[in-house]
Amino acid sequence: MKKKYLYYLILAGSLLYIAFFIYLNLFYNPSDTNFLKQKTNVVHPVYLPVWLTVMHTHVLSASITMFSGILNFSTILRKRRTYTI
Repeated sequence: MKKKYLYYLILAGSLLYIAFFIYLNLFYNPSDTNFLKQKTNVVHPVYLPVWLTVMHTHVLSASITMFSGILNFSTILRKRRTYTI
């Protein structure tokens, strides 16, 4: 029973973390370019719309990946289907 509570605690914390970063990067400050100031030895000019599109895609794909990783530990999903190779 303790494992179930631990899973739900980790699930809630991870979902809050994912929701916070989606909100921060896509809604609160969608044009945040402070990370580009840290780039050194830039050979080509930086096109902000391209970089922002890449950053937003990265945030969304990372969020989906983190959520699917959490689902791998779900006992409910494991009991529902078994795969054999």
